[in-house]
Amino acid sequence: EINIRDNRLKSIDDAFKFELELEVLDLGKNPLKQIGPKAFDWKVRQLKTLILDQCELFSLPSKVFQYLTKLEKLDLSHNKLETISPEIFQALRNLREINLSGNEIRILGDLFTKNSRLERIDLSENFIKSCDSIFYGLQNLKSIDLSANQLEVIKKSDFLTTPSITNLILSKNNISQIESGSFSYLEQLTYLSLSFNRLMSLNNSLNNTPELEILLLQNNQFIEIGKNEFLNSPKLKRINLGYNSLTDIHGAFRNLISLETLIISQNRLTTLTRSTFSEQFKLKVIYASGNRWKCDCRFLWLLNSSPSLQPHFFCYSPPRFNKKVLSQLTPLDLTSWTDTCDTSCKCTCVAREEKFFVRVDCSNRNLTEVPHELPTEVGELYLQNNLLTNLRDLNIHSLTYLRHLDVEQNNLSNVDLYLPKNLETFKLASNNLTRFLSYSPPSISSWTLSNNPWICDCDAIQFLKLLKSESNKILRKISFLTNQESLTTLRFDAIYCPVSVLRMLVVGDSPSGILAASL
Repeated sequence: EINIRDNRLKSIDDAFKFELELEVLDLGKNPLKQIGPKAFDWKVRQLKTLILDQCELFSLPSKVFQYLTKLEKLDLSHNKLETISPEIFQALRNLREINLSGNEIRILGDLFTKNSRLERIDLSENFIKSCDSIFYGLQNLKSIDLSANQLEVIKKSDFLTTPSITNLILSKNNISQIESGSFSYLEQLTYLSLSFNRLMSLNNSLNNTPELEILLLQNNQFIEIGKNEFLNSPKLKRINLGYNSLTDIHGAFRNLISLETLIISQNRLTTLTRSTFSEQFKLKVIYASGNRWKCDCRFLWLLNSSPSLQPHFFCYSPPRFNKKVLSQLTPLDLTSWTDTCDTSCKCTCVAREEKFFVRVDCSNRNLTEVPHELPTEVGELYLQNNLLTNLRDLNIHSLTYLRHLDVEQNNLSNVDLYLPKNLETFKLASNNLTRFLSYSPPSISSWTLSNNPWICDCDAIQFLKLLKSESNKILRKISFLTNQESLTTLRFDAIYCPVSVLRMLVVGDSPSGILAASL
């Protein structure tokens, strides 16, 4: 072994006068600038390691290494190489590791076609724009470093013939696109870095990476992570998604039974649900600062089950919790909804996967009118057992999310109002209703209509037809009043109407068809 590193050597031409049993030669950090074609002739043919880093080299003769057939490691890093002859490495059939980082290389082509034993290639800090054919046929290659280049697209063919890769570093490029299945041939891959790029999607590129353990995706442009991106990466232990623009990761990690460390700091996330993760929850560390966490009932699972993870969550909203740490809150804090909740009601936050709604209970309050304040997120509204005579004031509220409305046991005489489009359950039993809605209601899955003095006459034909067609949605038996008498059965032709009107109303129905009043 000869080490003459960090000296002032300017030339090594004819430096070796006699044959040497030399295996390691370190000439790094010398101002050589150029090397003659015969500098490494047969006299040093036993070399296994040659280090020429930081030598200010700007070119190399095409056959400068032709005698070094036993060479296993070659370091040409941090020079000024721009182009490399296609023949320069052809004689190096035993080469296992090559370092070309920190040069000015733009194109490599099929430079390594004769180096089938290569296991490690470092091409970082160059100007490479494409991986086309660089690694073709390198079946034994285990590690590639292409960081700090100018790559823009990763193609499916780039790593088609490199099945042994375990470490792949593609960070600090300009990658904005990864073709679907680009890493599907890398079944041994354990470490993948795609950080500091311009990625917005993984595009199912990891659909066959069963050994992947570490994935670095920080400093990209991700907005969301799909639920199936990690479907076939069960051994993933660490994921870094920090410094992106994530707003949604719901369900993204549900298949990762081995996940231990997750970094999602500095994004735009507002909530984190239990169903985001696998049922076999093993997460030990989570970094989550720099997000806009909305501390509500959706965090209840984390508060109840994972004390060690809570200190990393700083509340952004609601305002009363701003800058508080999740661990400082109680379950009651997360479920009690005080914003825009009328003093006569009790408002409770209810988690619904990544979303939530507010349950507003104003029942048994002797209310004579609909509360003036209701949360925008109201999903269930209970107004039963009050003194309401109408529901007109409901229309002043935004009821976009309202699914359940209960106004049973009031004094309502009409319900002719615009119903929210997402309403699923409408309970109207035990009121003073004689007429139903004057328009066809939205698609409601269940009603209660019993214990109301419904009038059954010509004007009620549409209502009766509705009851007949949707009887399976009515939760309780109802009855009708005609001339103050309760009916047990009802025939369309028994209702008194002008003949022309009746024909129009019952068109398509059998006149003798019987509508049971106990629908």
